[in-house]
Amino acid sequence: MPRIAIGLSLDGTCSAIAALPIRIVPVDAYEAYAVAPHATLGAVALHLIYGNGSSPGDQIPASSLGAPFGGWRIRGFRTLPSVESDPATEYKEIVYAGVGSQEYAINIDNVYGGTYHGGLGDYVQTGPDVTLAAIMASLRLDHSTVIEWAGGEVAQITGALEFFDQGVTRTTHHMVCPYNTLTAALALFQLSTAYTRASTDQGETWTDVSATGYYDMTAFAEIWWRNPATGTIAKVLLDHSGATNFQESNFDVNAGRVKYRARFDTPDGGEFGDQTCIATYSFDASAPDAVPRWLPFTDRFDANHPSEAGTPLGWTRASAPAPNSIVSSGTWTVTGIASTIQRFVRDEPLPPGTYHLEVDYSTAGAYNAGGVKIAIGPEGSGTDALVETRSFNAITPTTSIIDFAVPTGQLGYITFEASTTEARAWTVSEIRVVGTPD
Repeated sequence: MPRIAIGLSLDGTCSAIAALPIRIVPVDAYEAYAVAPHATLGAVALHLIYGNGSSPGDQIPASSLGAPFGGWRIRGFRTLPSVESDPATEYKEIVYAGVGSQEYAINIDNVYGGTYHGGLGDYVQTGPDVTLAAIMASLRLDHSTVIEWAGGEVAQITGALEFFDQGVTRTTHHMVCPYNTLTAALALFQLSTAYTRASTDQGETWTDVSATGYYDMTAFAEIWWRNPATGTIAKVLLDHSGATNFQESNFDVNAGRVKYRARFDTPDGGEFGDQTCIATYSFDASAPDAVPRWLPFTDRFDANHPSEAGTPLGWTRASAPAPNSIVSSGTWTVTGIASTIQRFVRDEPLPPGTYHLEVDYSTAGAYNAGGVKIAIGPEGSGTDALVETRSFNAITPTTSIIDFAVPTGQLGYITFEASTTEARAWTVSEIRVVGTPD
């Protein structure tokens, strides 16, 4: 007979659930997982990061207070076949794995403090030592901190991160600040860009949210996102009843992630005051969308992306800088910018199967001008695992060929990159793909 305990349900009430234990899986002093069994997904892993990670020099946030950083915080989530699976290597899906810019962030005069942005003075975190393997009924990490800015502004914060059976995760942030010059996001949650469907009516209807941009969710306490390739559903339930200065909730989509936030602002002429925000995150399964019938294709370059000049129609620029790129008269030319990555990903991925890719190209000089890559992974960032790379280095028109396979459960993304050397250019006139999907 299973043990019965009182657990948290998604609507915030208590209910009787089978008490299946949480498994703590440490990696090192800066990384750990908490794994919970899940009735339909197998298991859900909460990915934790300590401070600003094992390579502090790689994770110095811009426009931020910086050190001191805090303790354990959310880095992301994964789904696993079972609670016994190794979350580092045996996951089914990475829901998100970033640098840990989740939980909360506070902006005063365009300088940020918070769990990712730092400035966490007088920091104390209490709870289990997640650097030690353990089994427990639930995980709770409490912390308190005082964040101070150069202008003398001070924010006092107490927070709790809780992880329960079924992967239900709850953050509670209580903030007191007697200043009127700030904006605070007291709930932050991130997903991979594979989550291209959203619902505000608990899955009754779904809206495509794959387009880069901003989506206002202020009118809705509960938002669901869905990955159509896997069927995984991620949910947020927001409770700001303990706050008077709630302004909005929203999420935005860019080339690297989907990011949800609940924002609180000082009222005109008043103090920020005493605010509490609770966010509950949970996950569910649904049947994946049917994979559309795949056909061989040929791409030529006659039209620009409607919102990205220099990016061909049907492609997305997956890098930050404005491209040094021209699409005109059936060709696409990209010229290198010094020490700057220019990356473009074809919008339609290749389903599992074997493929043959041909790219007709030339370069403007006798040099390596970048090239084409095949990225394999669950999302289209262009930085997934690379299985093949071909450089563009021929002055005369040449065809580059790649034969490759996309494994079961993954997707293949055709990715072009420019040189990071100034003025090195390639021109592509046509790509052709034939293959046999599984």
